Amino acid sequence: MPKKEKINRENYIEIKKYLDYQKRVRQCELATLKQKWAHLRHFLEWALSTRFYDAPKLRLTFQNYILDARNDGINKPLSSTTMNRACHEVQEFYKWAKMYLPNDYKKISERWIETIRLSKTKMNMQGLEDRKYYSQDEVLKICSYKLKTLIDMRDRPAVAPLYLSAMRITAFISLPVRCVDIANMTVFQFPSEGVLKEFKDIDHNSFTN
Repeated sequence: MPKKEKINRENYIEIKKYLDYQKRVRQCELATLKQKWAHLRHFLEWALSTRFYDAPKLRLTFQNYILDARNDGINKPLSSTTMNRACHEVQEFYKWAKMYLPNDYKKISERWIETIRLSKTKMNMQGLEDRKYYSQDEVLKICSYKLKTLIDMRDRPAVAPLYLSAMRITAFISLPVRCVDIANMTVFQFPSEGVLKEFKDIDHNSFTN
């Protein structure tokens, strides 16, 4: 029986360094770091003994691997959102590595990094949802919509910050006014200020029709 290929130790160490960078420099919170680690586990399991900087030599690309990847025992594909986020996280890792480990990753090109993404054709072949997103022009049209009702007055101002910040809806509706710095065009998301990350954390009784 052939021996199972092991995960490269140096790859694992670099992932830990990358997550430490995300924590210290990018100031990511624990929940975000856990999500990043979940995506990067797929990255480690894809590369196995191959060093990350030699990944372009692998016949199976990460974007093809992730279509059937699963490490939780569930017999169905990951959601299209999770797959796209995993691809994005791998891209972010390589960008970080080229900046902080330039000698090792000098042969990894920006063009190759950009290929780590799911194609719409493959998503459709897998029966995955092809999510549609608003363009900037569409958001500007919404923001210029003439207000007619109180609901319009509530919804229109919500569209712009959600689009510009990529904030979760649950975080937006629990965001205190004091966390919004209009003068500096800055929004602060601190759990200590009552900003919630999960829908289950919201007290639904606190809302009125």
